[in-house]
Amino acid sequence: VAIMADERLTGDSLHERVIDMLSKIGEWSGYEAKKSYAAEPKSPYIIDVVWLQGDEIDVAIEVHDGGNETEAKDRLRQALRFGARKVIVVSVPNAITRLRSISRFEAELKNWLEIWSVGRVYQMYRNGYEFYREFRPFRRRQRSDDITEYL
Repeated sequence: VAIMADERLTGDSLHERVIDMLSKIGEWSGYEAKKSYAAEPKSPYIIDVVWLQGDEIDVAIEVHDGGNETEAKDRLRQALRFGARKVIVVSVPNAITRLRSISRFEAELKNWLEIWSVGRVYQMYRNGYEFYREFRPFRRRQRSDDITEYL
């Protein structure tokens, strides 16, 4: 409910708004964040969000707020094949048990997979928004004729 009411976020669905939060968190963390990313042009899988370092996928993220858990797992397995260092599925609470159980026996996936809750992502987003709103002026390199003060 709070996510859908947050005017700083874009998107008409919970899925789109979580993707927007993840994109912003990635940018704040120094990545180039891309939404709806195809790791390979001919790939049948589109990954919800990737965080790139240069041209390489560092983190691949699938948002799962309903539907088929196996599809999310398959997309992340594909991202690992294309070099992702870490893969994350962001899920609503009632799907976490199923995601964990279907991923447990995926040898190439389970050692690199993290499951985050939608609530945890929203908490990271809110905290990051407040921090970077205050921190951004400190990062700017600027000459001033007088001493700059932040009070």
